[in-house]
Amino acid sequence: MFSGDAEMWDAQQAQHELLLQLANKSDLAKYFEENANQQVDPILLDENGFVVNGNRRLSYWRELLHKESTKYGHFRHIDAAVLPHCDEKEIDRLEATLQIEKDIKADYSWDARANMMLAKQKRDGFSNKELGELYGMKESDVEELLDMRA
Repeated sequence: MFSGDAEMWDAQQAQHELLLQLANKSDLAKYFEENANQQVDPILLDENGFVVNGNRRLSYWRELLHKESTKYGHFRHIDAAVLPHCDEKEIDRLEATLQIEKDIKADYSWDARANMMLAKQKRDGFSNKELGELYGMKESDVEELLDMRA
């Protein structure tokens, strides 16, 4: 479903549902259900308008606004920043840096990290060593994670 047209309604709906599940498994959902906790950092978009960082937050805000528009009206308008033109490796490096930061962002499960790393290897040709550098891991830990996935 996700290898085809990303603009298809079915693909977007499926992605939204998956992102909601991830938000619900983390502290993200509980955090934003508290009305005092509002957007702090902008959602990052690439030059084509696709979300680079903030997919889970955005999906959950959309869901809260849909369910209780009066209470969560502050999510009607979202701050976003559009990145300048960059290649996929530069976006990967930015995502890795932002996802390593600890704040309200949830940890990824081991299998999600392994899938993300494998996708980066296939798409952008990252070596295990480069992935380790990208995510602040030892090369042997990356190899172990990918072996576990296999």
